[in-house]
Amino acid sequence: MKQILTLFLVIAIAIAVFAFVPSVGAASKFETIHKFVGLTDGVYPYAGLTYDSAGNLYGTTKLGGDTKGTAFELKQNSDGTWAESVIYVFSGTGSGYYPMAGLTLDSAGNLYGTLSQGGANHNAGQVYELTPDGNGTWTEKVLYNFCSLSYCADGSTSYANVIFDQNGNLYGTTAEGGASDSGTVFKLTPNGSGGWAESVIYSFSPTEGGEPLAGVIFDQAGKNLYGTGFAGGRGQGFGVVFRLSPNQNGSWTYAKLYQFCRLENCRDGGNPWAGLTFDSAGNLYGTTKFQGAHGDGVVFELSPTAKGPWVERVLYQFTGGDDGGNPQGGVTFDSSGKLYGTTYYGGGSTSCKGGCGVVFKLVRDPNGDWHETAIHACSPATSNPAASLVFNGSVLYGTSSGASGTGQRFGAVFEVIP
Repeated sequence: MKQILTLFLVIAIAIAVFAFVPSVGAASKFETIHKFVGLTDGVYPYAGLTYDSAGNLYGTTKLGGDTKGTAFELKQNSDGTWAESVIYVFSGTGSGYYPMAGLTLDSAGNLYGTLSQGGANHNAGQVYELTPDGNGTWTEKVLYNFCSLSYCADGSTSYANVIFDQNGNLYGTTAEGGASDSGTVFKLTPNGSGGWAESVIYSFSPTEGGEPLAGVIFDQAGKNLYGTGFAGGRGQGFGVVFRLSPNQNGSWTYAKLYQFCRLENCRDGGNPWAGLTFDSAGNLYGTTKFQGAHGDGVVFELSPTAKGPWVERVLYQFTGGDDGGNPQGGVTFDSSGKLYGTTYYGGGSTSCKGGCGVVFKLVRDPNGDWHETAIHACSPATSNPAASLVFNGSVLYGTSSGASGTGQRFGAVFEVIP
């Protein structure tokens, strides 16, 4: 009898464990839908993707065309495969080049983005618009050239996407320029005659955080802006999370919500490269590329409190091994509340220095703890994903930059089905 009871106990425990584990590590389907082959179709897609109502994907590559970068479109064929076309080649002749940011789509089908270099002033980059001509070609229009003011007080060198507000104004960041050359948050406003006027709504200083590499997001009310600064803040400058709130007189009030490296040995992470994501309860989620318990970055959550301060919680500490390391992109929710993201390094492959990176999933258990699963270990052909994923309601799409893959590796576009 004792043996039978013991057997039943073992079976019950096994069933309980089995019932729990799939919720943490349930399989997600990964598939590469396009591999870039060279200068003709683009090289090194560092930024993420956007999609239109028909399900077409749009993105950029840092190089390609005449080596100055491209904007591309991916359309799905009837057999499920995807066809890529280059919709614009950045020439660098009288305009900007090296797009490190993705594209933003408006309701009319126009695309907007930033270029990190080139432009009319001191190689400081620009903001641009791409408009479809109806015959398969696209026309570029320069909306603003950075460094138009003395000492680049209006900003310089943008690596980030732009976003629209409810009135059709554009917002973005520059990693350099501004009053202290620590970067800016800027606003572009249509002037009614086809042009755009730029205003700096905040200039960073080293103590307040600086060098924003990612763009900003609005809260659910569409009022306040939230973002990250890669540098600045505490000590040696491990970055911050910030909020900008509009005032009635047109100015904006800056608030530091969190300064990284507050905990011993920087266990709370440091140097957030990517932007932020809200959940429905108003909590913020993001990643840091460095620091953490193992020095390989973290996934974090920031929650507001009734008294005002925001509280950080580390959801996962990357080790740089099979679980990935040094996330350069942020995290994205699927429809069931799971978080997905990528890491630039780690993954266990020895074919890339530091590893080729991973695509990962974080699942919250009934106790509120999060568990990470590397759902895809990148190879040289799909190495070094550098951007956040985009979720269209059923499928997640992303890019891998291919930056450190061996041989002729130029990056790829992939999908993940949760």
